Amino acid sequence: VQHLDDRKLLVRSKPGEVLRPRRSGLVLKAVKGAGMPIHQDPFNFGNLFLVVTLRFPEVMSEATGTALKSMLGIKEAAGESQEDLEEVFCEDIDPLSSAKSSKKVTTQAYDEDDEEHH
Repeated sequence: VQHLDDRKLLVRSKPGEVLRPRRSGLVLKAVKGAGMPIHQDPFNFGNLFLVVTLRFPEVMSEATGTALKSMLGIKEAAGESQEDLEEVFCEDIDPLSSAKSSKKVTTQAYDEDDEEHH
């Protein structure tokens, strides 16, 4: 995933994890701290949510995974140089809870700046 700040993220699921779609056929995953900067707190970042619409088997052996990658013509890291990629793991994060927690902005740093200028 090409991030807005020009980083390249290699997003992976946890080793051995098989993604299971909900009844709607969607899988919702997130990369913690890889989203947009939080309003009025530009040094902290929200979560990057990924919506995946795919069907997967319930389990897959490493040999089957390797064979599947070969059949699909998938190369590790999509042909990118490993040094240009930041490997991140996705996880289950509730989007509503995430939105609520990102609104809890501490303005302490801004308050300290205001005190110094008065």
